[in-house]
Amino acid sequence: LSSNKNSTPKEELEATIELLKSNQGFDVSCTFPARYEFIKSNFNDIPSFDLNTCSELNKYLKSFPKDKLSIVFTSEYTNNPSSAFGHIMLLFSNENEPLEIGDVVHFAAKTSTDDNFLKYSYKGMTGQYNGYFIREPFFKKIYEYNTLEQRYMYIYTLDFTKEEIRTILYHLYELRKA
Repeated sequence: LSSNKNSTPKEELEATIELLKSNQGFDVSCTFPARYEFIKSNFNDIPSFDLNTCSELNKYLKSFPKDKLSIVFTSEYTNNPSSAFGHIMLLFSNENEPLEIGDVVHFAAKTSTDDNFLKYSYKGMTGQYNGYFIREPFFKKIYEYNTLEQRYMYIYTLDFTKEEIRTILYHLYELRKA
């Protein structure tokens, strides 16, 4: 939100606060709900906006199962060096429903097929790959990882409240175009 392309976190915070106090405040709060909630709870004189009236945000939230949050760790796949460290996903699910119908969100790197193992390892560990977020039904990942690739999947359900899960979804909403 800062006009400076190479802004510092402080400059970005100041620009966000300034916009929240302007006539664009409601739109900014709807576009950056996690940022808004953090600023609102930590700074004085921030206007109150009802995030329940943000139509696009609420459409996004309603599309997620959100009673439980788990982390899924998938073991490595020896036929593919890009999975040398396994894979981690966030699994959103509802109480009293099978985990398989939950949604997973995970991050993947855009790798090149001509990268050998050393080049891949170096570029991966130094953050030289661009990446993207993926959201898909968990049953597809079970089929891909567990059935086709015969990888182990470990699921750890986290002790998060619904409000904490909503905050994570707010963050994902802000990153949806990243």
